[in-house]
Amino acid sequence: MTSISAERDRLADVGMRLRHREEWHSNFNYTSARRVDEPADHQFVHISVTNPGNYSSNDAHARAIEAIGKFRFPATGISYNRLILPGGQPYEGQPIGRRGAHTINEDERSTCNTAGCPSIGRSLRAPNWNLNYNARAYVMARNCGDAVTDADITAMARCLAADRLAGFVNRHATLHGHRCCSAKTCPCNPTWGLMDAIEARMNHYLQRGTVAPDPEDDMPTADEIAAAVWQEHIDDDLRDDIPDQPDGQFRNASTMFNALRTKLYRQGLEMAAEIWNEHIEDELRDDIPDQPNGQIRNASVMLNALRTKLYRQGLEIAAIKADVAEILQRLGAAPPPGTVQVGSFTADALAAQAKANAEEQGRRLAPTD
Repeated sequence: MTSISAERDRLADVGMRLRHREEWHSNFNYTSARRVDEPADHQFVHISVTNPGNYSSNDAHARAIEAIGKFRFPATGISYNRLILPGGQPYEGQPIGRRGAHTINEDERSTCNTAGCPSIGRSLRAPNWNLNYNARAYVMARNCGDAVTDADITAMARCLAADRLAGFVNRHATLHGHRCCSAKTCPCNPTWGLMDAIEARMNHYLQRGTVAPDPEDDMPTADEIAAAVWQEHIDDDLRDDIPDQPDGQFRNASTMFNALRTKLYRQGLEMAAEIWNEHIEDELRDDIPDQPNGQIRNASVMLNALRTKLYRQGLEIAAIKADVAEILQRLGAAPPPGTVQVGSFTADALAAQAKANAEEQGRRLAPTD
């Protein structure tokens, strides 16, 4: 069986680096033998049905998935070989040369007949229908309804391709979802609807012969940069650092914007800070009229719209300024204190319209709470 050290070395040879179990502080000893067929004939995509919001970090989330595996299968440990944590972070799970507990062909289907599967019509055979022997498992660590990002697709495709390039899985192995052999919805519709995209990107890496980032092909897009900046350095911290007022609104907008600007500088996001200073902050300072009490009551509406624009078009300043101007126009007809409506538009209505506009352009938005 492939040893843990050999697994890591062979992955490195094809440009893959997973977050090691020691790094995410696994709580299980994976050195005992559990036989598997090598190389594997199948790859299965799963979903963990865990809520990322319940965990303080991706590492804690990985440990929770491992704990579920230990509870259900005490001798096995974590069920899956590879984990894709939110943000497209690939993690080690069950060693590739050790049998997990992830996929049984409960329906005893010899071939796949599941609509939407990239390997429909191909084999599902396994020793005694136990695909834990001749298949490997790859899990999206999230809940069923959670969005799947482009980074998640790339991470999944890299893991699938790396295991084939390293010889752990046959080069022409089948690619299925758990639902292909069981009466389950796993890996749930957000991921299932992207199986063809995952396979296409996997094939891209197979043709390249490496999953190492390509300086040209794999550069992050403006959307990805903006979304990462917002999610990792702004959105989460705003939730913790700026308390809501009794009516649920950020009553003192200047405090909110100052905290956001400070966070940008604190995290060393020089480009984002420069953009903020040159293209956003001055306009906010000059163009947003204070209410009679010196405060901007509807700042949450503006923040939601600005956040939506960051996700939709990255750091395209002209578009952001256009949205700010539109919101300012609506703020000019703000209702009396104590209401959250701006003209005839509520924050929810603005967000819904922004989402509809994005869908018309064929763009995906990260869901808002």
